[in-house]
Amino acid sequence: MDIGKAFSFVFEDEDWIVKVLIGAVLALTGIGFIPIIGYGMEVARRVVRGDLRPLPAWDDWGTKIVEGFLTFVISFVWSLPGIILGGCVVLILMPVSDRGPGQGEAITVLVMTCYGLSVLLYSLLLALVLPAALAHYAVTREFGAAFRLGEVIGLVRNNLGAYLMVLLVIILASIVSSLGSIALGCGVFFTAFYAAVVMYHAYGQAYRVAVGHVESDLPSLE
Repeated sequence: MDIGKAFSFVFEDEDWIVKVLIGAVLALTGIGFIPIIGYGMEVARRVVRGDLRPLPAWDDWGTKIVEGFLTFVISFVWSLPGIILGGCVVLILMPVSDRGPGQGEAITVLVMTCYGLSVLLYSLLLALVLPAALAHYAVTREFGAAFRLGEVIGLVRNNLGAYLMVLLVIILASIVSSLGSIALGCGVFFTAFYAAVVMYHAYGQAYRVAVGHVESDLPSLE
């Protein structure tokens, strides 16, 4: 994988200023995150194909919105185990609150410690697996492909180095995104969009490494 390429590819597009500006305006609206996600999925797909200019045009809005919504649903479903675990913790701790201070506090600390460790482990697993699931959906254009556990986990297990690199890109991109609010104020909308496409570029790179150069097997992007 080429981490530097994930961060530099945006500026290699001759129309990058206009494309980033549109993305920033969408981020500013709040609800624009759906087409931004769809846009990011197209970035990942183009990277897998080996497109030299993977930053798409802002067109075919219907497809971007639908694909962005489905991608959001995929991410939510993959996050459900953590959400369910949190609900179970609440149910466990509700009767504990009626116990004496000493016993109740001890049980609360034990439960919250186990919960924290479980969430941390699942979050790390999700950070590795979700990029593979999303790229699998982007390339196959099949919603169910994101939930083929054997295929998705196999991609990560057999190419762990690549997906650890994706995790590093996610961390670095998140730092870049936060710098927009610190240094530029409203510039956070620009850096947030930039960070998003950087991450999707990394998703595409890792998937391309995992499955090989498969551009000849993909449907046309035109």
